[in-house]
Amino acid sequence: MRAMILPVVVAVICGGCGNPTPPAANRNVPLPADLGTVDPLIADLLYRTAGAVQADPGNAKLWAQHASALLANAYYEDSLAASQAALSMDENLLHLRYRQAAVLWRLNRQEEAMTDLAAVLEAEPAYDPGWRTMSAWHLQQGDLDAAQAAAIKAWELAPGRSGALVAVIQVLLQQDRPAEAVSLLEPRLEVANVPPYLYHIAAQVYRRLGRTADMEASLAKAGPLPKRWPDPWLNEIALLATGKRMLAQNAMDMLRTRGPKQALPILRKAVEANPNNADLRAAMSFALQSTGQTSEAVEVLDGLSDNAEPTTNYWKQYASIAVVRALEGDGEAWFPKAYECILRAIQSDPDDPELHDAAARISLFMDMPEAAQEHERVANDLRLNPAIGTP
Repeated sequence: MRAMILPVVVAVICGGCGNPTPPAANRNVPLPADLGTVDPLIADLLYRTAGAVQADPGNAKLWAQHASALLANAYYEDSLAASQAALSMDENLLHLRYRQAAVLWRLNRQEEAMTDLAAVLEAEPAYDPGWRTMSAWHLQQGDLDAAQAAAIKAWELAPGRSGALVAVIQVLLQQDRPAEAVSLLEPRLEVANVPPYLYHIAAQVYRRLGRTADMEASLAKAGPLPKRWPDPWLNEIALLATGKRMLAQNAMDMLRTRGPKQALPILRKAVEANPNNADLRAAMSFALQSTGQTSEAVEVLDGLSDNAEPTTNYWKQYASIAVVRALEGDGEAWFPKAYECILRAIQSDPDDPELHDAAARISLFMDMPEAAQEHERVANDLRLNPAIGTP
């Protein structure tokens, strides 16, 4: 039997305090006014990038680094001021101009944002995530023709990217063209390892077409759309998000959009910044497990402090990795550990039928058929009537 991999859904817990020392004041280098009261990891980073600019104020790349650090930690006004300074010295910093466009959009300066993005795409027309962004912005502004043209451009440049396909389909639905949307979508549903969010989109398309049975079948497999699609020119500044909350959020976004291998560096940094965050440890363990680093995956979980509170996700992941270790040859020790962990997860969230399904599978591994039947009964009861809870 193949190893059971339990999904990890991460909730962010943040904390921390400290007293970083700012550099000498310089009114020409933008810094947030509240740095004396924020997460010290953020303050230390921004003081360092500002200090580098102060030491070499004519260096456009240092200004760009400071602007990116401010953006990564959601200081948009200050990031804009720094990026404008950098671009006044070197207008060819396309990555920075792209990020500046994102900042302008978040500041509700849409026309300026569109102008910057158009300039970037004129200089770098093969950057398909930029066209997808352009499509999304046109769609928000209600310009369906422009949104469709940009989405199609993104899809033509990278037909394998699901985000580009979703952009095209969303425009077609806005144009009330579901038949064309389904013709593009259904071939992607027939391949292996379909991302769950494509079934979410499929359900919307089938609903518009009145295909109720197909809609219900898709909903049964559906997952939510990613909050962020892969975008290298924005993702490359993720490690500059040094505050505990922002680090954790970016680590989770990276795990969802780019997978375990790409997410591991930022997950390590997030766990180092907030070692008592059990959900972050669960996510890092999952990433290590997925990349074949089983021993390290266990060590990350075992590293949670006795003062920290394990979460449902923590116990789910521990159960998952324990099953893997058991199937690798030490079932006598690890199957009981897996069962203990899944019972703790159930104690934390008793109304999740998937946890009872997992408990049933582990019970069978342990030759406990009666326990397996009871877990299956509870799981089925919860699915039939989610409000009843466990007995």
